[in-house]
Amino acid sequence: PLSTEQWQQILFQIKPNLAGKSVEDVMQFERLTQTDSEKIVEILYRVQLAYGEAGYSLDDGHYLSAISKRTSLLLNHFYPDYSPDFYCHVGSAYSMILQDHEFAYEVGCLAIQLMETVDLKKINSGVSKTFNISIRPLKEPLSASLDPLLEAHQMGIETGDFYNAGRCAISRCQIAFMCGKDLNWLKRELSTLKLSLKKIDYVIGSPQVEMLTKIVKILMEESLSMSSNIVDQYERVTGPEYRYNDNIFYNYQKLMLQYLFEEYEAARETVFEMTILMKNSKNALVDPLANCYMSLALLAVYGQVPEAEREEIHTQVDDNQEMLEKLARSAPPNYLHKHHLVEAERMRVLDDEHDTIMHHYDQA
Repeated sequence: PLSTEQWQQILFQIKPNLAGKSVEDVMQFERLTQTDSEKIVEILYRVQLAYGEAGYSLDDGHYLSAISKRTSLLLNHFYPDYSPDFYCHVGSAYSMILQDHEFAYEVGCLAIQLMETVDLKKINSGVSKTFNISIRPLKEPLSASLDPLLEAHQMGIETGDFYNAGRCAISRCQIAFMCGKDLNWLKRELSTLKLSLKKIDYVIGSPQVEMLTKIVKILMEESLSMSSNIVDQYERVTGPEYRYNDNIFYNYQKLMLQYLFEEYEAARETVFEMTILMKNSKNALVDPLANCYMSLALLAVYGQVPEAEREEIHTQVDDNQEMLEKLARSAPPNYLHKHHLVEAERMRVLDDEHDTIMHHYDQA
């Protein structure tokens, strides 16, 4: 088993080999020739997919060993079926593990260029999925992923890649919600999505679709009146017995509801749950937004907790802001307003100067 620190060290070591690489450079690498190497690469790809769906833990040395082995096979070799996907996942690792968002985007763009050059339709859905969920939002507006994810969904259906087709469709609706698409539009899209997933028997995605459908329904019905049992409605339909990834989405959306409807004490409890989940696993789509709502929820109860707990709140909010600030520098349209909003709230509870506080609210 490989430790997280060892995997971080590997990422540091291979960065010079990846920096500045072009499509031509990659395609000039030798093909895989060792015995059964292509079969091994495919098995490792499927292992990585399985861990991704189940929700991998960064402390799981077997998962890290699998992706490290895949890296050793594909870093200096070219395999049309898997090289584009490999570069996408490596780019994602630089963002999630090292928070090196600029380099992650560079490697991700190389993956897309490779995909377009090798022109194998069967790989397009999977590569586009990873790029548009985990990498494109590091530099471009979230909304820029919507049309490519729809195209990737359609390509997956066409080629029989139903797993990636389903994931693209679900993530497209989640991103549409995150970037403020009209709720009526989203309600219609989710209805269509349910029918599409049923046709391809995509059972694994059902919980997240149900969660999002319910939260849209709650927001449409309760937008003009605060309701004390708002989260009860959400929990009755979307109980917590899910895969790790489902639990991350479930608790993130619960936290958002609790904050929006001013159930701050309950939101604080959800922050504790999210903190544990996010220590054990990474989710490129949810983590930055969850950090924002976690900070807002903690600051909302700041005045009601003992002094010792206030220090803990300071520490967690500072850590969250450090991560959000890095993302805000890389992708201002997605994260800068969130950073300013949390900063304004942080300064407000600390009784900072009025003009400074209002500057951050205005910037947000």
